[in-house]
Amino acid sequence: MAARLRPLSLLAASGLASWALVFSVQQAEAQAFTARRSQTHTLLADGSILVVGGISDEDEDSGDPGVLPVYLGAAAGGVQRLNENRGVIENVASMAVNRASHTATLLPDGRVLVVGGYSIGGAPGCGGACTSFTIYEPVYNNWIAAADLPVLGVLPGGARFNHTATLTKDGRVFICGGQNNAGAALSTCVIFTPGYGPRGALNAPGDAIAAGAVSENLLAARTNHTATLLFNGDILVTGGYNPALAVDGSGANAWSLRYLNTSERFTTDPAFCAT
Repeated sequence: MAARLRPLSLLAASGLASWALVFSVQQAEAQAFTARRSQTHTLLADGSILVVGGISDEDEDSGDPGVLPVYLGAAAGGVQRLNENRGVIENVASMAVNRASHTATLLPDGRVLVVGGYSIGGAPGCGGACTSFTIYEPVYNNWIAAADLPVLGVLPGGARFNHTATLTKDGRVFICGGQNNAGAALSTCVIFTPGYGPRGALNAPGDAIAAGAVSENLLAARTNHTATLLFNGDILVTGGYNPALAVDGSGANAWSLRYLNTSERFTTDPAFCAT
């Protein structure tokens, strides 16, 4: 049975009673919410919150190297919806694979694009860094099958996690940076372009995803950074981490060099990027 949220939590959505949401969610977590970290929370068009994936039951103090963290997403409780309108936390359709450290972006048509991430256990497309992406349809409580996704749901340019995904003013999603399966920081970007028209509509352009051009990639490889859409449509990318920068010019191991104090700003205008 789904846990009920206290009515006062509705006030918190408008910022009128932030303590109410904290109190009610904690109450609900004790009953039904799956404990986790490294998950995503996405605000849906109806005001509910979609919680996707993450890591649970991680016993770092066991001393047993055979005790592995539990990745969420493919089993019941791995994807949940905090439904303020109905006042409940409920399990929704599971993904095909478990994943954490991914991104989940609300598209203009109300769907949610979930990209990359990390998992263990040898799941197809997600044995380590995830090479896959998928789309959730809240209206149907359904994940689109890989066969119906662009390029069968395989990320151009390979696996990535700890990246950013930024929705632009024209509806595209810029997926940038992160780490590959070897842990190396990435400078490449992937661009998702949503199709439009009702589900199954004839002659409506479908979704598309492609690796960004050289001018659409980051100047510096980085992971765990931020990417913020500015009012003029540009994206400001700031900070992050690059494990390859741990050695300074003298060959000494300088751990502080891994953390980037730089930022970069690039336009998402296709005409500009093509020049």
